[in-house]
Amino acid sequence: MRSYNLSCAWYPGIMDIHIQNEYWQILRNRNLTYHLFGAYLDNRPYVTNNRILIRILTMIDLISKNPQDYPTTYCQFWFREKFQPIIVPVEKTQLIWRYEWGHDSQYSFPYILTCTLPKDYEQWSPKSVSLVAAPCDKATNMLRVIYRPLKATEKKKEFAVCIKGLDFPYIDLSYRLVEYLETLRVLGAEKVTMYNLEIHENITKVLEYYQRTGFVEYRPFSFSLEYSNLPEYRHLQLITKKDAFRLHESILYNDCIYRNMYEFKYIAVWDIDELPIPLKRYKNWHDLMVLAENSKEYMCNSYASFCFLCAYFPSYEGNFSFAKQFPQYFYMLQHVKRVRDIADYGYAMKCLHSTDYIIATHNHFPIHYAADCRDYTFSSSVAQMNHYREPPKKEDLSNLVFDKRLWRHGNEIVEKSLKIYEELNFFEESHNLNIKPNKFIILKEIAKNIPYLPVEDLEGLFREVRNYNYTCAWYPGIMDIHIRNEYWQILRNRNLTYYIYGAYLDNRPLVTGNKTLIRLLAIIDLISENQQDYPSTYCQFWFKDKFEPLIVPVDTTQFIWRYRWGHSAQYSFPHILTCTLPEDYKDHILKSVSLVAAPCNKASNMLRVIKQPLRTTVRKKKDFAVCIKGLDFPYIDLSYRLVEYIEALRALGAEKVIIYSLEVHENMTKVLNYYQRTGFVEYRPFSFSLEYSNLPEYRHLQLITKKDAFRLHESILYNDCIYRNMYEFKYIAVWDIDELPIPLKRYKNWHDLMVLAENSKEYMCNSYASFCFLCAYFPSYEGNFSFAKQFPQYFYMLQHVKRVRDIADYGYAMKCLHSTDYIIATHNHFPIHYAADCRDYTFSSSVAQMNHYREPPFKENLTNPVIDKRLWRFANRIVKKSMKIFEELDFFEKI
Repeated sequence: MRSYNLSCAWYPGIMDIHIQNEYWQILRNRNLTYHLFGAYLDNRPYVTNNRILIRILTMIDLISKNPQDYPTTYCQFWFREKFQPIIVPVEKTQLIWRYEWGHDSQYSFPYILTCTLPKDYEQWSPKSVSLVAAPCDKATNMLRVIYRPLKATEKKKEFAVCIKGLDFPYIDLSYRLVEYLETLRVLGAEKVTMYNLEIHENITKVLEYYQRTGFVEYRPFSFSLEYSNLPEYRHLQLITKKDAFRLHESILYNDCIYRNMYEFKYIAVWDIDELPIPLKRYKNWHDLMVLAENSKEYMCNSYASFCFLCAYFPSYEGNFSFAKQFPQYFYMLQHVKRVRDIADYGYAMKCLHSTDYIIATHNHFPIHYAADCRDYTFSSSVAQMNHYREPPKKEDLSNLVFDKRLWRHGNEIVEKSLKIYEELNFFEESHNLNIKPNKFIILKEIAKNIPYLPVEDLEGLFREVRNYNYTCAWYPGIMDIHIRNEYWQILRNRNLTYYIYGAYLDNRPLVTGNKTLIRLLAIIDLISENQQDYPSTYCQFWFKDKFEPLIVPVDTTQFIWRYRWGHSAQYSFPHILTCTLPEDYKDHILKSVSLVAAPCNKASNMLRVIKQPLRTTVRKKKDFAVCIKGLDFPYIDLSYRLVEYIEALRALGAEKVIIYSLEVHENMTKVLNYYQRTGFVEYRPFSFSLEYSNLPEYRHLQLITKKDAFRLHESILYNDCIYRNMYEFKYIAVWDIDELPIPLKRYKNWHDLMVLAENSKEYMCNSYASFCFLCAYFPSYEGNFSFAKQFPQYFYMLQHVKRVRDIADYGYAMKCLHSTDYIIATHNHFPIHYAADCRDYTFSSSVAQMNHYREPPFKENLTNPVIDKRLWRFANRIVKKSMKIFEELDFFEKI
C-alpha cells in the first residue's frame, strides 16, 4: 500500500524492476534509456551548501551540449518512516566526460544526476530512490541509497584506492597483484576497492585473502550494454570495444568515491599497473599531502585533486633482472628502466581526490568539483606516477634511463609479500605469468555457451568484405550483436522490440509445398490480429559459399498464442516468422540469417540456421521424442522422481528426451548429466528475454510471481525443440515432468496408440497435426500415499495411484504428440499452426489418458477420488532401470 495516493507513484514490486546485466536498472524517458548503477546520499558541507543531495550514477544513450535535449526527470524518495514518497525534479544532469573527446551516437555516456531532499524531510534519510519520467509513474527501478557516515567516535582515515574492473581470465597476475597491494599499503593506503569482471583463479585466491583481512573490498561489475554477460564475451568486449569500457570506467570510480567519501580524506583512482611514489625526503603519500596542503597558490585555497605526472616503465621482456636482492617475480622491483622524459601535465596523469570537494571524476582528473581549483600537480622532482606499460610513442623506447627509486621500499614490500605467498601456498604451485590466450580459444568458449550464435563467422577472416555492396547489408561483427540474457538476440523495428531465439530450415514437403522456408522464433512486445501493425521486416541470408547476402521480406509473422487468452501491453508474445529461400538458391549452403528493419541495414542479430536432417546412414525416422519445458527446482531435490519419470518415458516408447534447464538442485544436475552422457537426454540451457536479472534466484522468483510471462516463453521452448528434432522423429511430445500419457487396455506403448490413431481417419480428416490425451489428475494426498508395498516409497508415480474420478473435458489441460510431418507451431496444450486437414486426434479416455501428478484446479474434485493402478503394469521395467541408475549415482547413500 505504499504510494503517493491511490492513483500516483505506487511502490514497485521486485518484478516491476527492469534490469540489464545484473547491476544496471533501467528508466526509459522519451527516446532515451538510462541505465542506473547507484544512488548515494551526499551531505558534505563544502559540496552541498549544507543541503542533503541524492546523487545517481547512470549511463545515458545521449551526449548533447543542449540541456533541452535531456527530458525532465524526477526522483521518488522512499523512507523507512513514511509510506508515501517525496517526489522532486532532477536538478542537475552532469556529464562525466568531455564532449570534444567523443560523442558518437553508438555509445552511452556516464552522468551524475542530482536531486535535493526538501528541508522539511531532512530529519529522515531516504532508504531508496527511483528515477521516473513523470511524478506519478510507477517506477521500473529502485536503488538503495548508499550512506556510510562515520560514527561519532570515529575520525576520517587518510587514503583509499579505487581500482577499475579487473579482467584477467587467462593470465595469472597473482604474484604481481600481491606485490602491488603491499606496495600501496607501504605508501599509505588503508583500503583498496577493486571491481571485478573476470579473473584467473589464483588472482581470486589473492583477493579473497585480502577481503578476509579487510584491506580489500572486492565488488562485482558488468557493462550496461546489450551484450552477453558471459565472462568470455565481456573479455572480448574489452579487447574490441575499448571506448565503451572507458566510458563505463567513470561509473566505477565515482561509485567507489561515493561509497568511501565519509571514511577517507583522499581517494585515488587508478589501475593495477599505476603506482604513485614519493621521491627525495618524502616517504609516503602523507608526506606529499602535507607538502601540497601547505602550498596554496594564488586564488587556490582549496583543490579538488592532487595529481601525479606519468613515467612509463616498459616491460622489456627477457631483460629485466636488475635486482639480485629481490626475487624475479617481483615485477615492479625488477622493472626499473623507464622512458627518460616524464609525460606532460594533463597527459595520462592520475590523482588523489579530496573527499571534501570532489563531485565527479574522470579516469585522469576531476570533472565536477566544489574547490577553488581543479588540481594541485606534484612536481616530478617530488613524486611521479610509475606506469608499468609501454609508452604510446614507440620511439621513446630507445631513450630509457634507470630509475630504482622504488627500491628504498623494496625490503618492506618483499617481506610483507613473501609472508602472503607462504600463507596462500604459492611457492608450491607453478605460476606461468605470461600466457596470453589465442582469440580463437575465447571464441570457442563463447560458441560453447551461446550455440545459437555463429561466432566463427562473426570474427572470421573474411567478415569485413562480406556485404551486398559497399553501402548495403554489411556482415556484423560479434560486437555488433545485441544480446539479452545470453540466448536472445535483438532487433528494434519502429516501436517494436523482437527478441529472437532461434532460426531453422524447414523443407518438409507436406508443410512447405516443396519450398525451402526459414522459420525464426521470437518474442515480440506486441500481439495484434491486424498484420499491418507489424512493420515490414527482412531476412538477410548468409551462405557458406557466397560473400553476398540474399535479402528477402518476411512472408508471415504468426503469434503462437490466442488473442482472446490475453493481450496485455505489459507482456511480450511468442511468434514464428517465416522467410522463403528462392528456388535458385537451394543449392547454396545457408549458414545464418539476420532479421533487419530495412534491406540494407547492418544487422544487430545473427542466428545460426539449424538443420538436422537424417544422416544418410539412417534409413528412417525414429518414433518418439519428448520435450520438457524449463526445469526450475533450485531448492527442491526431485532427483529420484526425475529418474523414475525418465525411465517411465523410456518404457512407454521415448527414444530421446530434450530438457530445458533454468536452475536445478545439484542432485538433479547429477541425474541429467548422467543421462546426457548416455545420449538419452539432451539438456539445453534457457533464459527469459525479459529485462530482469539472469541470476538463478531472480529467475526462480520470476517463475513464482510472473507466471504469465513464463507461459508465454514456454511456446518458444517447445517449438525450438520441435524444429531441432523434426527430421529425426515422427512424433514429438511437449509436456512437463508431472505429466505422463499412458496407454490403457491392450495398448502397451505409444506406438500401439499411434497405429490405432493413424488407422482411425474421420470424415475430412486424412491427416492430423497432433494426437492428444485427456487429463486425469493424481493429487499428492501427502501422508496417505503408500499403496504399493512391492515398490520403494521414493517411486512417486507408482505410489500415487489415487486420482480425481472424472477425466478432464476435451480441450482442457490436454497434452499432445505432434506429427513432424504437419506441425508448424504449437502451444503448450495443442497445435496453433499446422498443415494437416485436422488439428488433432484425441484418444478416448478408455484407451489412453494423461496422468497429471498435481492438484486439480477445482478443490471440490478432491472429495471423490478413485484408485487407478494402471501404470503398475509398466512398474517392473521402471523400477529395474531406475534402481540401476540410483546405484550408479550412489543415491542409496543419500536416502
